[in-house]
Amino acid sequence: MIPVTTVADKLNQLLTNTNPVDIEIGFGKGQFILQKAQLYKNISFIGFEVKRKLVEHVDKIIERLNLDNIYVEASFANLSIPQKIPNGRIRNIYINFPDPWWKRSHRKRRIIQKEFINFFYNCLQIDGTIFVRTDVKEYSDFVEKNFAELETFVRVEHEIISDNIMSNREVRCKSEDLDIYYLAFRKIK
Repeated sequence: MIPVTTVADKLNQLLTNTNPVDIEIGFGKGQFILQKAQLYKNISFIGFEVKRKLVEHVDKIIERLNLDNIYVEASFANLSIPQKIPNGRIRNIYINFPDPWWKRSHRKRRIIQKEFINFFYNCLQIDGTIFVRTDVKEYSDFVEKNFAELETFVRVEHEIISDNIMSNREVRCKSEDLDIYYLAFRKIK
């Protein structure tokens, strides 16, 4: 009988091997994380998404493409990361086009707030980077302000590497000629 690999086993395999580990938070339809996993076989990718149907969609693609360097789950990153990701294990975190939560009363739901940044801080290795892409100027300013108030991160150039991998939203923004704000913050201590 062939042993069945459980979800916990798959995550554990990715976290305990020697490959660098990158996380995408809110991967949506998965275009970004799936392309990264296909192109960079020597990097492990973990994705967190709150919408179960999107996770099931991406899981089917992972299975069809037989990708063994990617794990996705339906959960809130701010709850899962502290429980499941060892401190100092993550190389990069990608947050592509997060929900800006326009209403003032909903802004506490924004993923990039000081308390959430602290969760991300713990799992990042020194020199680990949080990459943010947004098409909302006000949200970009909000993110910059939150990171500027921390002594543990420094703003760096967003390394848009030549692999030309974009999220679904980024493709749409470019086709509509909308501004995109690229932010990156490196953990320095």
